[in-house]
Amino acid sequence: MQGLTGFIIIVERIFTESSRKVFFLMWLTALTSSFCLPVLADLSHRKTKLEVVIKDQAGQPLPDALITVKMKKHAFRFGTQIRDHLVAISEEEFQVLSTREKQALMDPATEELGLAAHTPSWQDAERYRKVLWDNFNHAIPTNGMQWIQYNNRGPEIVDKVVNLLKAKQFTVKGHSVVWPRDRWPTPDQFRSSVNQINPSIFYYQLLSDRLEDSGILGRFSDLGVGPTITDWDVLNEPMNNSYYADVFVDAGFYSSNTETFADFFKRAKGVRPDATLSINEYGILNAPNDNNARAYRDFTADLLAAGAPIDVIGVQAHMSRSNVDKASMLRRINILAETGLDIEITEFDTRDDSSQLTPAQQKQIFRDLLEAAFESKSVIGFSMWGFWDRGHWRGNGPLFDANWEVKDEASPWFELVRDEWMTSYSNVVPDEQGRWVAAEQVFKGVYDFSVTVDGVTTEFTDYTIENDTELELVIENVAAQPMRDSDSDGDGISDAQEVLDGTDPLDKHSCVDCSQPVSGIAYHWHNHALLSSVNVSLIGLADGAESGFSEATMSDSLGGYTFSQSYSGSNSLAVSKDITSDESGSVISSADALAALKIAVGINPNTDPDGEGPLEVLPVSPYQYIAADINMDGRVTSADALAILKMAVNLGTAEPRRWVFVAEDYDFWDNESESFQMAQSDVSWDSDGVVLNDPENSVKNLVGVLMGDVNGNWNAPEGSETVAEGYFSDLVASQGGSTEQWGLRESTNSSPNDSSLSDNADPNETSSTQMTKHWFQDYSGSQEESHGHFILATSDGGFVQVGETGFIPLGAKILVIKVDNSGALLWRKEFGDLGHNLGNSVIETGEAYWVVGSKDQDSVLLKLDKDSGDLLIERTVDLGGSDAIEALIRTSEGFIGVGYRYAVDTDNTFFTEGEGVMVFFDHQGNKLSEKDISNYLAHGYRVQQFNNSYYVAGLTQDAQDYALLKFDTENQLVWSKVIGGADSDHNFGMDISDDGSIYLSGHTLSGVENWDTYTVKVDQSGEVLWEKKLGNPREFDARYVHDEAWDVVVGKNGNVFVIAGTGDEYQSYSSCNNQGCSDQWLAYLIQLDKDGNLVSQQTFSAPNGGDWAGEAIAAVADGGLMIGIDNGQFGFLKLLPPKENPDTIPKPTLVLYGQLKGKVTEPFSLYLSVDGVVAEQLPVDRPGEFNFSYEFQNGDQYSVDLSELDANTNCEIINKQGFFSDIIVTDLTVYCIETPPCGSTGADTAEPADLSGTNLTGIADLVESIQCSDESWRQQARQRIASYRMSSSDILVLDEDGVPQKNLEINFRLVNHDFGFGGQVESKLLAGNSTDPVHPSPDLYKKTYVDFGFNRAGLINGHKYKLRRFLTSEAEEATDWLRANDIPLRGHTLVWPDFNNMEPLISVSDQTLISQYNSDFIVLESDIAPSNLAPDQLLIYIDYIINFQIEKWPNLTEWDVVNEPMHKGELSTSVNAVLEDGITAEVSWFQRAESLEPNAKMFINEYQMISNSRNRTIPTDLSDFKARINTLLARGAPIEGIGFQSRFFSDVPPQRIIDRLEYFSDLGLPIVGTEFEIKGETVTEEDVRVIMMERALTQYFSHPSVTSIYIYTLFENSKVSSSDVPLERHMVDRFGIPNSRGRLWLFLTKQHWNTDITTQLDRHGRYNLTGFKGEYEARVFSEEGNYETIRFYLDDQTQITLAR
Repeated sequence: MQGLTGFIIIVERIFTESSRKVFFLMWLTALTSSFCLPVLADLSHRKTKLEVVIKDQAGQPLPDALITVKMKKHAFRFGTQIRDHLVAISEEEFQVLSTREKQALMDPATEELGLAAHTPSWQDAERYRKVLWDNFNHAIPTNGMQWIQYNNRGPEIVDKVVNLLKAKQFTVKGHSVVWPRDRWPTPDQFRSSVNQINPSIFYYQLLSDRLEDSGILGRFSDLGVGPTITDWDVLNEPMNNSYYADVFVDAGFYSSNTETFADFFKRAKGVRPDATLSINEYGILNAPNDNNARAYRDFTADLLAAGAPIDVIGVQAHMSRSNVDKASMLRRINILAETGLDIEITEFDTRDDSSQLTPAQQKQIFRDLLEAAFESKSVIGFSMWGFWDRGHWRGNGPLFDANWEVKDEASPWFELVRDEWMTSYSNVVPDEQGRWVAAEQVFKGVYDFSVTVDGVTTEFTDYTIENDTELELVIENVAAQPMRDSDSDGDGISDAQEVLDGTDPLDKHSCVDCSQPVSGIAYHWHNHALLSSVNVSLIGLADGAESGFSEATMSDSLGGYTFSQSYSGSNSLAVSKDITSDESGSVISSADALAALKIAVGINPNTDPDGEGPLEVLPVSPYQYIAADINMDGRVTSADALAILKMAVNLGTAEPRRWVFVAEDYDFWDNESESFQMAQSDVSWDSDGVVLNDPENSVKNLVGVLMGDVNGNWNAPEGSETVAEGYFSDLVASQGGSTEQWGLRESTNSSPNDSSLSDNADPNETSSTQMTKHWFQDYSGSQEESHGHFILATSDGGFVQVGETGFIPLGAKILVIKVDNSGALLWRKEFGDLGHNLGNSVIETGEAYWVVGSKDQDSVLLKLDKDSGDLLIERTVDLGGSDAIEALIRTSEGFIGVGYRYAVDTDNTFFTEGEGVMVFFDHQGNKLSEKDISNYLAHGYRVQQFNNSYYVAGLTQDAQDYALLKFDTENQLVWSKVIGGADSDHNFGMDISDDGSIYLSGHTLSGVENWDTYTVKVDQSGEVLWEKKLGNPREFDARYVHDEAWDVVVGKNGNVFVIAGTGDEYQSYSSCNNQGCSDQWLAYLIQLDKDGNLVSQQTFSAPNGGDWAGEAIAAVADGGLMIGIDNGQFGFLKLLPPKENPDTIPKPTLVLYGQLKGKVTEPFSLYLSVDGVVAEQLPVDRPGEFNFSYEFQNGDQYSVDLSELDANTNCEIINKQGFFSDIIVTDLTVYCIETPPCGSTGADTAEPADLSGTNLTGIADLVESIQCSDESWRQQARQRIASYRMSSSDILVLDEDGVPQKNLEINFRLVNHDFGFGGQVESKLLAGNSTDPVHPSPDLYKKTYVDFGFNRAGLINGHKYKLRRFLTSEAEEATDWLRANDIPLRGHTLVWPDFNNMEPLISVSDQTLISQYNSDFIVLESDIAPSNLAPDQLLIYIDYIINFQIEKWPNLTEWDVVNEPMHKGELSTSVNAVLEDGITAEVSWFQRAESLEPNAKMFINEYQMISNSRNRTIPTDLSDFKARINTLLARGAPIEGIGFQSRFFSDVPPQRIIDRLEYFSDLGLPIVGTEFEIKGETVTEEDVRVIMMERALTQYFSHPSVTSIYIYTLFENSKVSSSDVPLERHMVDRFGIPNSRGRLWLFLTKQHWNTDITTQLDRHGRYNLTGFKGEYEARVFSEEGNYETIRFYLDDQTQITLAR
């Protein structure tokens, strides 16, 4: 069924389109049937031809030999990092080592990561080496060459291991020359932790040790004392480690980091001009997106531009992300390949921690990366970072577990590298000449051969096979061969017979009855050119089988060939011809695939043989059948057509191009029927070789056929001779047949057949129901042809058409053309370079046109300026494989697009055999999410919205049926419907009428003679109400007519219009015998009423007699239609409704009333447009009712827009558009509010209602900077806030009966922000126990706290164990009060790992409590300081604290489990003796806390990170903290968030704040800004404090990873600094009056980042709300002024329904 389906699709595309599609569409569709074939990776670049000849010492062939071929090593580098000592040490040396010394042979990093040290056995060492030798051909000694390691340990071990590796024929890489980081392997004296570094000593020591002849590069060279290493990682991880460059640039040695690193490479090349030099970096493949790959590419390109002699890009592959698939890997490799450098995959391993990858995920990543590396032509090697768990730095080697068992996740290595990608043959036999040729290309590499002759086996080892290798293997000491009955000289006479005849059995020219040698000519079947360089071999036959002898020759420039000697008896000719570069090009084209497909279905592909008009068609030549039978199975099928199409586009899976030769005298003719015997189901000829009998047949002419060249378009080289003109007539006279066999006519007396028909779309002959042609214009793009797919009637009365200029796959650009209402060109835009680019459809929004399609096989959205067509936004989205968006609609949230991904037939623009997909975007075209609909659709074609539902239409798999899906506002499938008959039904168009009826259009083969249009009406429940099949409007022979519908629209009159093309394709089938036929395509318009009755059908023809087809249709406001015409250009055909004069003035019948509400500061105008044309301008200057003077009539479509408003007014229009239908429209409403000018707050707009006495006039300058600044960081922050903190939703309000509440006033007010604006509570102050004289009363404190609107809380010191005796009662009171006010509370802190922050002494009574908790705790006779506890006792004590705190304060939302571990870490390391290291201790604390309170999020909290005042964006403090978090996660710590204490001592640039937040965001953890304050003792000017606070808050609020921020000090206090400076960190004074920072907080949280809108529901009870995310109150006002309050949550929903 699949093959048949593919055939049907091909036939549809080939025989139903006008000439515009023969190339662009039809042959491309043939690829659809490729779903039947496996898609195999192209590994031809890893393979080569192999030919082996076996001879004895005398040079005689040994045909009786048995050959075994075994590949032992790849040419491709499959490498591993190795433990130097473990490879180099001898057994004697090993056995005398101590346990600790044996452990030192393993990777020390395992212990640093908390893994138990392993003591290897000698058996481990032996097994380690065996695995190394058996599995790899490339090695990287581990760390022994790093700077500090090499200096401390010396070269002895490295020398030994490198010599051993080279003896095993391994390639070796030195790793690494320079690793520029501020820790190991940099020597201690050059690290920043040293008080003072001398940059000069640092610099010159680096050069001497690493980059000069005296250093490591020089030692391991041909001139050095060590073994030569020719492959070096010169620079390791420079993008993430710039320490050396920073130091050397600051010291003046270089001007930039780029110059520094480039100089390292130059110096390395100066020392080692023979070496291959690499750069190596991490985080490229294992990244969330392609940005790192692009950055690495650009970084490397900058170095190259600076003169760095880089040869190879190393890409580390430490993989921990499960969502990095093969396609991502290949894409990133290809990005790096843009540098032109070789690429090596290095340091592969996977993370297997609890928070990382499962074994199944590790296996898939391993397979994907191996395949990606081996398939890419740019990659030269793949190395893993160790292979055994025990010898791996993380304890997770890719291949073997700790006990040397093969891991399940290692299976890709053994299945691919050690099996599938290894070549071997056993006991193969050479031919009589001792020659054996591998049947398929072999993988390049090192091979061993075993050859057995007469029971004796000879071994041949270590042969490098690459680049079409031919080996001659000589077998020594072979016994003399006895004479056999074989034919040693190949003359067709056995050796025994020649002895009897007295002739020489070793001389092929010595034989009895030798006659004239065989000769002949070779020529092309169609153009009759004589073929040179044809290889002809004469092979002797005995009893029909090859007898052993052969002679080869080649045709000369005149196509002639002659053998040197004649051979009596039966012989066979083997004929071939090498493919030239010209024959590898376009000689085989899509037209040949088309011809083959026609042959396959019994249609003659030959038309207009002389190019002068329609003559009698030549029959299909037997040579055309042969050329079309690509798979040579004796028949021509659609599979052959597909194979030819693959050859035409040079797909990697295409059959190789080849010539075949047919004996000229082969008899194809049937005298009885006077026709050729060959048919598509019987392609019989001498395909096994030309057999001849000498001397009867000494002349054998050969006819050449280039397989796949069905039309015979092969062109002979310039200067080639041809067969004489009368030769074929004479040949037919002598042997019978027809000259038509060679493409020649028997006679040329037939007269042309004039079958032209008149166009029945004459405007003068239209009926009362037919549309009238108004005007036609067409416009082209930059390429030879252009083809439109979609047309849009725009609000300004013009039209936009989208499609492509050019052809897929040869190269196309997206083309968009805008014309006015008379067809005059307004603008024309092209997008993309020539490539795989598609323009599929366009929609209009208030400010722009949005075009969707595909760019370089990825989905694309283009936002275009309406006036100019200029590109405003481009969004490219990779949905998977080859993908595209076909259609787009706008929603309250943004946009919904439908299309396809993973296209199989990537070059078919109409049906790709892919996977249907829906994609959701925000209003700026950023992708939000996607939805897989491939279970229902292979190709989504249209999407539309009606009421609360979305409808998606398209094609099912195999293009068998229409498919229609209905989704609700939550994007959940409501129902799906498959519509169609027993045959193919192709849906391309959809429209929905005002009553919700759904109309689908397309074309069908079900139940019709040939393709007919197929229109279906479906109701809202998915039931088909009617279907209509129509076609052949010219009433030709229906068997030969194709009618293809591409679009449908509901007109203003309520009728349904279907646009199609109708084409008579008789010449594609057979002759029409002069009985009413044509070869012209026309545009075909069908008009149906809502019940499916035919109203009219019309055709429209090209003025110049060419081809037209209707591709798209749009309803126009005047009741007419705009048709998109495909005539090789973008055609615009404007039709008017019947009997309508475009100049007629509408009769005055109806009125449009409206009212203006709100406040207006200056007059403005309302513009009324009727049917897309501005009809009236109405000035308004005050609230009240208004009406337009324009007199409407039924059916008029109106819209109302605003003139440009002054800066102080903001207005929106409710019910701004609609149309008249016997009613007066009264629900038009304009809502206006006054907005302060930029920088002005205004007292009445700045006063928060819930904080009396507070206004914001004191921060006017700051407000101006917020509202007016164009600084790039602030613009970016605004964009992030709009994207991440705001949302849009279509609000529908219903009454209790479910009826929409139309045109009612409504207020939306945000009452609780989704973002956490938190305030930390001073428990003593709230409880009234503060002794600070400036502190307020508890009531004022509570009131102020509530007035500030905090929606998150934390206690200052109230949850610290150390202070439990002093604050417990106050903390309990504060906790109860916060919970009573529904304010979520976080806990701070469980463990503060510093003895100074623990209670100074543990009392005996507390010791007793701890002992009761854990009996292993020892109670002493006296109090004891925690620092004096033994490690095991300290561990119990901390565990007790965690348990105590969580039991005491249950049900908190978050806990700071560990506070300030980077600065207060002595407690972590004090338990070292028990838990090995501090990291492991911290892991255990997180695990313990999580087990006790699984519902709370567990945080790590640290200070001076984001607020760090250092000038570097990412100081070492930050990178160390990030590394600490990564290590904790790797060890299994359930960290669920990061707290950044945000005390700002000085101004930190805004961009630096966001960069630091972004630096931590890839950890994937939520971020909380804790303890936020501006330190008044260091920042003394209040205006500076305010500016710092605003910038920091804005950046925190804008970053998507930040979930909340907590103000630390709310109220004034009397605290001073150590130098007696008042702290002044507060926001409210002792009387509850906010200072400037307090007013700023109120302005941002209650006004600037708040939503409070009063507006009106539209006539459908809807309003599109855009606001900040969070909990809202909606007040719905009745007409009497009463209101009802409804609560709802605005998040990312597309639609929200509120019920009163």
